[in-house]
Amino acid sequence: MHKIRLNYAFLLLAAWAAIFSLPAQAASWAATGSMAAARDSHTATLLLNGKVLVAGGLNSSTGNTTLASTALYDPATGTWTAGTMLTARRLHTATLLLNGKVLVAGGINDSGPRASAALYDPASGTWATTGAMATPRVGPTATLLPNGKVLVAGGSDSLDRLIASAEVYDPATGTWTTTGGMTTGRGSHTATLLANGKVLVAGGFTPIFSLTFASAEVYDPASGTWTAIDNMTRARAGHTATRLPNGKLLVAGGYQASAEIYDPASGTWTATGAMAEARDSHTATLLPNGKVLVAGGRNYPNSLASAAVYNPASGTWTATAAMAGPRSSHTATLLTNGKVLVAGGGNNTDHYLASAELYTPDAAPTADFVVTGVTLTPTSPGVNTAFTAKVTVKNQGTGAGNGGNLLVWADQGATQACGVSGDKSVAVGTLAAGASKTLAVAGLTVSSAGLKTLRIFVDGACITLESDEGNNQLAASYRAHGPPPDFIVSAVTLNPASPAANSLFTATVKITNQGTLAADAGFLDVWGNQPTLQPCGADGDAWAAVGSVAAGASKTFTLTLQAGTAGAKTLRAFVDSWCATTESNEGNNQSNQAYTVK
Repeated sequence: MHKIRLNYAFLLLAAWAAIFSLPAQAASWAATGSMAAARDSHTATLLLNGKVLVAGGLNSSTGNTTLASTALYDPATGTWTAGTMLTARRLHTATLLLNGKVLVAGGINDSGPRASAALYDPASGTWATTGAMATPRVGPTATLLPNGKVLVAGGSDSLDRLIASAEVYDPATGTWTTTGGMTTGRGSHTATLLANGKVLVAGGFTPIFSLTFASAEVYDPASGTWTAIDNMTRARAGHTATRLPNGKLLVAGGYQASAEIYDPASGTWTATGAMAEARDSHTATLLPNGKVLVAGGRNYPNSLASAAVYNPASGTWTATAAMAGPRSSHTATLLTNGKVLVAGGGNNTDHYLASAELYTPDAAPTADFVVTGVTLTPTSPGVNTAFTAKVTVKNQGTGAGNGGNLLVWADQGATQACGVSGDKSVAVGTLAAGASKTLAVAGLTVSSAGLKTLRIFVDGACITLESDEGNNQLAASYRAHGPPPDFIVSAVTLNPASPAANSLFTATVKITNQGTLAADAGFLDVWGNQPTLQPCGADGDAWAAVGSVAAGASKTFTLTLQAGTAGAKTLRAFVDSWCATTESNEGNNQSNQAYTVK
């Protein structure tokens, strides 16, 4: 789960930090191997095997030539391996598909804008042609949709005219389908997948009129249509858009230092803290701790080496270690080890770069909340009957943190997003590193019988930044039973009614389930003379296995007994005598009947 974290307990956390903090490792950059060819306006894609594929771009050392070359970075060795695409490209898109292949589409080379597309297969290290787009596009956006298809939108043509149309690539068929067009043509815009599966496109630039856009719109894959939403607070192009762990969107820079937040729940934009300097053509990377690293870019006319980190909890930016040199139009890729790989780009002398650097975030102590245990009382609750979940929460991180609210759903199979209301909620409070707390969540109910999924979500409103944002929920299965059965001895008939002393006689006993649920009635035990109520598990003089009895149904059993000496006697019958089945009334399973032995 990815989440924004709002720190509602700053002073308390500061006190805990003084006690439980570990030495923080300062953030840093380190050079890693260089690519064989310098480039900017390229793409970088994290593969499923943890390596990074850099493809295409523009190279100044050969007279501003578009590249067909690729470079594969191996984080294990810090080295690059050269390769070649089928077609030279720059200002194209590269998208990791669900099958692990990489779709490269569009862009421009020395022959003009491209409509063609190709697939890279990491397993074989080879490229293959796939279906071409209907429209050549320079600088479009590409977004992987939840259904595995890819939405490509906007860009420009050979005359720098902006394109409003959009297309969808289907990996299953290798073909493109035209979908609804945007409300306006866009280039140098952003496209971001929202938590609801829709795509938000924002800003852009038209080189013909040198205008930037503040407008934004949302694409709905279900209908294939675009809907205009509120404008951003500022017009932007060459900016970045990063989805935060809470589902909100951070938009930063774009020929300015300002930043703003889009909230999909309210559909509104709100200004947030500004960066220290204006940037465009920079990168923005969501770090594992939920913060956002912005690096490099251009503050006209210079490229930047500086970097800053945005903290969603405070809405502020903090300067972090600077890169070894200025870069713009480079790429930044979050590696599986939590470091960020920055590669290529242009510097202040109009030279493109082959070098690469690794950013290591600071290792400040952070909390990490998990649910370590849950027990139900009763373990198998009845329908429409309140039950209690006793939940144990642990902070397995290295720093103290506010666990927010513990949300519990009585039956919820799906993973829940931050801020969704549970059936019940209790406050967790602050937990020190390594500490646990057990909370009782009462009043849970289900309306139907059967197998259910109890879902528990610690820090359900996502107020605290954690080292691992994907382990806050736990699902546990249990079974709820319907309205319980209720077994009674509804009739007893003796034959003969007054047996002779020491003779054999029979007792015909009728068992009825007067409850509303079929169930096993266990054993019927009968005593020839027993005036006292018997405990569960007591053995009668005669017994019979009753088996399952449907709601409202009856069963009749005839048992043979030995009469004792003459006189008044009390016959006792006990259904479900081992008390194996939960009933709505556990006190009416026994019946007695007076008779006389001659």
